Amino acid sequence: MERERLAVVALALLAAACGPSARAAAAGDIVVQDGGGADATPRLDAGAHDAGGPASLSVLFVGNSYTFVNDLPGMLRGLAATAGEAPSIAVSSVTAAGATLDQLWSAGAAPSAIAAGGHAFVVLQEQSVTPVMSPAYFAASAGLFSAAAHDAGAKPAFYETWARADGDAVYAEAWSGGTPSAMQDGLLAAYESAAADGGGVVVPVGEAWRAVREAHPSIALFQSDGSHPTAAGTYLAACVFYDTLAGHALSSKATVPSGVAKSDATTLRAAAAQAAGL
Repeated sequence: MERERLAVVALALLAAACGPSARAAAAGDIVVQDGGGADATPRLDAGAHDAGGPASLSVLFVGNSYTFVNDLPGMLRGLAATAGEAPSIAVSSVTAAGATLDQLWSAGAAPSAIAAGGHAFVVLQEQSVTPVMSPAYFAASAGLFSAAAHDAGAKPAFYETWARADGDAVYAEAWSGGTPSAMQDGLLAAYESAAADGGGVVVPVGEAWRAVREAHPSIALFQSDGSHPTAAGTYLAACVFYDTLAGHALSSKATVPSGVAKSDATTLRAAAAQAAGL
C-alpha cells in the first residue's frame, strides 16, 4: 500500500511540476529492444582478456528518453566495437517516453527482461526530476529493480542523469535546489544512496555533464528544450558508461559519432574518464 501511495503522490507532483507534457509522456508505449552486439547475442562471457576482465559484457538498459534519444545503448555498443580492445558490449533496452521506474516495473516488460538473465549489468534510469522531487518514490522502485537484478545474476548500474539547463522552470520549485549545481548535488546523492542500498554502482554521467558545463560551456550538451541531450551529450554519457562498466578509459581509436566534432570528442572523453575516476 505504501508503494501505491508514493506512486500516486509522485505522479501528481510530476504532472504539476512539468505540465501537460509530463501527463502525456506518462502514457508512452513500452519499447523492448534487443540491440545486440558484435554477434547480436546479449550475453556475459566469463572468459578473461588481457586486462583481466570479461571479453564481453551484456548490458540491459531500463529507462526513458534520456536513454533512447540518440540511442545511447547503440552508441555504447558502437564505441566498444571500434575501440580496438575488450570488452565488446551487447545491449538491449526497455524504455518508454517520460516513464518513471515505478511505471516501468508495473508494466512488466522490464522485470521480465531482467529475469531472462544473461546480463552483466542492468542500467536503471529514473525520470529526470523524480530522484530530487520524490526521493522515497525513487528509492522504492530502485529497491525492487536492484533485487531483481541480483536475483538474475546482474549488477544494478544507476544512471545518474543531469540537471536541467539554466533558466528551466524547475528551478522555481523548492525541491530542485534552485540552481543546476544544487539539483545535480541532489541527483548524485539520490543515485549514490540507491546504489549503496541496492548493492550497485553509480554511472556518474551527471558529474561529467557538470564538469563540461562549467569548464567548456561552448560545447552544446542540451537540445533546445534544455533537457534532452544533443549528439555530444549522448556521446559524453556513452563514454562515461564505457569507462565505468569496462573499467578503463575509452580509446581515442573508437569511432566519433556523427554530429560530434573530433576536437569536442577529445574534451568529452577526458571529462568522462575523470568522472569515472580513471
